[in-house]
Amino acid sequence: PLANLLSGSKEIPDNITNSPLLETQMRMVYLHVQTLPARVEKLARRVLLQSAAKHGGARGTAAALSALDLLDVSQNNAAPSSGPSQYASRSTKLIDLYYESKAQLLNNLLNRLTLPTSVSAADATSVANAAEFILSKIVLILQYDVILHPYQIFVQRNFPVTNTNENDVNGEMMTKNMKIVNDIMSSMPRFDSDMLKSKASRFLAAHLPLIRTKVKSVLMIIAGTTASKLGQIRQSLYDKTDGIE
Repeated sequence: PLANLLSGSKEIPDNITNSPLLETQMRMVYLHVQTLPARVEKLARRVLLQSAAKHGGARGTAAALSALDLLDVSQNNAAPSSGPSQYASRSTKLIDLYYESKAQLLNNLLNRLTLPTSVSAADATSVANAAEFILSKIVLILQYDVILHPYQIFVQRNFPVTNTNENDVNGEMMTKNMKIVNDIMSSMPRFDSDMLKSKASRFLAAHLPLIRTKVKSVLMIIAGTTASKLGQIRQSLYDKTDGIE
């Protein structure tokens, strides 16, 4: 009954407004819609707690930030503020939320990187492989999530929508991609590039020493068991840092 009513069907009986089935369906839809903001917020925050280099890229991150910003604006509509301070507050909140999420992500990975002080020869390969996997993720996060993607989203307000090479993108696809970017970014405030530089610098200053200390201790443990694997890890990390444009 509800579908027929919403579609404007001519087969709707006159007594449809008194239908218990219609009331039940409307109540179910209302209860379902009520949960959408909380579910969207939970999903968006989960996206920010993942490595964007492996999950959705800058597009996924920007979409999550846009959703959180729209939900926050709608919740504050009861007492709206005007003027540039409103946009400054929104932009600061989004940048802070972004880097807080990435700090949590890095801390989780560093905690997983804790290795036993002594590793047997039989377990050395599996331990080294696990360490290499986590170290690779940390390197990608520093490159993309901490430096590249914030610049694309907050400063350039432009980012790749797909993984397709730019030379292979035709005019129609380029127009479609631009529309997707504009739809996402049009809902977000303008961001101060100097503030972003300051946030990024403080983030790196706080986390790079922790990462260096943890990585150094892990590599020393690996070096004591299998020197060849240590060389492979170093080469793998070098390839990842040398390959970014």
